Amino acid sequence: MTVVICALVVASASAAATPNARGLLGQAARLSGLPAQRPVPSATVAGARYEALLSRALNRDYPRALQRIDTQLYARLGLTAASVRRETPMAAYVSRAWYDPAGRRLLLRRAPLPRRAHVVHELVRALVDQNFGLRRLAGLRVRNRDAAVAAHAIVEGTAALASGLRARTPHGTPLERFLQLEGSAGLGAGRALAAELRYLGGRSALRT
Repeated sequence: MTVVICALVVASASAAATPNARGLLGQAARLSGLPAQRPVPSATVAGARYEALLSRALNRDYPRALQRIDTQLYARLGLTAASVRRETPMAAYVSRAWYDPAGRRLLLRRAPLPRRAHVVHELVRALVDQNFGLRRLAGLRVRNRDAAVAAHAIVEGTAALASGLRARTPHGTPLERFLQLEGSAGLGAGRALAAELRYLGGRSALRT
């Protein structure tokens, strides 16, 4: 009986600690100025499954053929290419919550649990998708790397302005620092641009 009670207490505490994505959607809409067109489906998945889904999405946007081309470029620039695979564009911002534009659902890692700020961040990305369509960015990196970085930067910047997330200080080898700067462009330059647009035109400026 004691074991059953303890199990119920642990399960209850875990459920209470899990951010309520449905309840946070209204907050994300208010902070970002983007209206919610519909609820955002969410699913809590185990760590291994979560990482597999995220890795699949990264490889879809940054295919192996393009990674090989970038590796050759970095080598010609005199940079070590050992970390190209590990530091893919989204790797600088590793979250336990992730909005998947392809499936149009929010994925939450079961353990460890995502922080509230990360859930809000991903919900804002979902709102950007509902209002503008993030699927249009699929495959853009293959066609135009600069355009892809710029597009992702303003999306992530809009989300970061609402969630409060900021870019981390780059570290490691020159190549690692470069890729971290590129991967976190939304939390740095993108966030600054979103803040400037809001300052000049209010919250509605991010909807145009």
